[in-house]
Amino acid sequence: MSEQPTGRDRLRELLDAVLDEDHRTLGDMAGGAYASPYHFSRLLRRDAGEPPVAMRRRVMLERAAWQLRRGTSVTDAAFAAGYESVEGFSRAFVRAYGRTPSTPTDAHHWLPAPNGIHFHPPTSLWVHTEERRMDPLTEQLVAHDLDDTRALLELAKGLDDTAYRRVQLPGNDVLGFDGPDESLADALRHLVATKEVWLAAVEGTDHPPARGDEAATLLERHDDVAPRWLAVVRDVDPPRRLGRPDRRRAVRAAGELRAEQRGRARADLLHPPPPAGPAAAARLWRRGGHRRPHHVAAGEDRGVRTVYYTAMTLDGFLADEHDSLDWLFVQDQDESGPLAYGEFIAGVGALAMGATTYEWVADHLASSGEPWPYALPTWVVTHRDLAPVEGADVRFARGDVGPLHDELVAAAGGQDVWIVGGGDLAAQFAEAGHLDQLVCHIAPVTLGAGRPLFPRRWHLALVEVHRNRDFIAARYDVLGPTLPA
Repeated sequence: MSEQPTGRDRLRELLDAVLDEDHRTLGDMAGGAYASPYHFSRLLRRDAGEPPVAMRRRVMLERAAWQLRRGTSVTDAAFAAGYESVEGFSRAFVRAYGRTPSTPTDAHHWLPAPNGIHFHPPTSLWVHTEERRMDPLTEQLVAHDLDDTRALLELAKGLDDTAYRRVQLPGNDVLGFDGPDESLADALRHLVATKEVWLAAVEGTDHPPARGDEAATLLERHDDVAPRWLAVVRDVDPPRRLGRPDRRRAVRAAGELRAEQRGRARADLLHPPPPAGPAAAARLWRRGGHRRPHHVAAGEDRGVRTVYYTAMTLDGFLADEHDSLDWLFVQDQDESGPLAYGEFIAGVGALAMGATTYEWVADHLASSGEPWPYALPTWVVTHRDLAPVEGADVRFARGDVGPLHDELVAAAGGQDVWIVGGGDLAAQFAEAGHLDQLVCHIAPVTLGAGRPLFPRRWHLALVEVHRNRDFIAARYDVLGPTLPA
């Protein structure tokens, strides 16, 4: 007789904690698994390949989609999924499925998942072992296109017909084979019709019949084609590995191609041309005089940068007044998305952090039992005596950060220097002329008080911005306390 397995199924316990009806926050989930939020997130990401908040949100949306197909009202499905408003639920549903929750459909309720874990009616989980996740670059481009198109159509509904059809760019013809893009109506019609034509070609059906191009009609057409188009792309797109050194260049090239083919007309119609004159020339000169991300993407020699890489709330705080980061752990982020940590840390050779940041990391490691997370030489700037973390390459420094910066650059071996935080330490490096860039992930939450991002009056230049799920991911060049002349 075979021996029966014994012991705990820790992954099953983690999944149960994620999907328990009473666990609406990361703190609730971690408490249900008898772990700290930090340790809980790390374990689930490692074992299931998905952040706990993102997994719960996805599975709850799958359950809601199944309930809606069975006749549940949108309001009931929204509150059962844990949303505080129908509007918030509808926005999340449209982003996930490409259609409104009230749109009738026979489509399957499963969403792409990195682990094959899905909602299976009526209350179970189903693990689909053959599932392959859609390439993240393709998924991001398709999702952004659908989201952006729908947002533009909603805005266009507020225009009168004269403004909607007014010729803004005489003679503008983006592709050359589907007619001019001279008005907002032209651009929006082509954004919707292109998907209809491609979908018909893939499915082998007749050319789509001519339909109205009023904004409201185009919105109906978009809501009809968007989920089907998303399903087709998910079905035919093969998984492939994007090499890390080329990822940023690939994203940029794809974005530029999309802008050239479609977004150019849209952007020109919605935004005025760049201003001319001495002031505009000065702004362009200032930005041109600093290192920018596309130099890195093109493989140019950029030297060693000192970068303050961090996350903050919408009102500019790193942590609350009790140094808590609970606000951060509930946010959803694509770890392979734009300006994500994995790609950043791969280019870092040395770190510096303040005493408060160091103590926060040390305390969390002590409670979770995990090892020091950085395999790089780390300097801690402090005026107090602090205990070293076992197994960590940590050095303690006092006084001016100028001489320290020379040590950091030497230790980095040609790679970047990361200022981990806090804000006052980053400001000290900036005042000494040794801070090149700020990379910041801005979360949709406010604290009202806490540890500020940068407690100085300073000028920055925005050189790169993206959406990474819940975050605005932005890169800035650090200018100075005054703008260059």
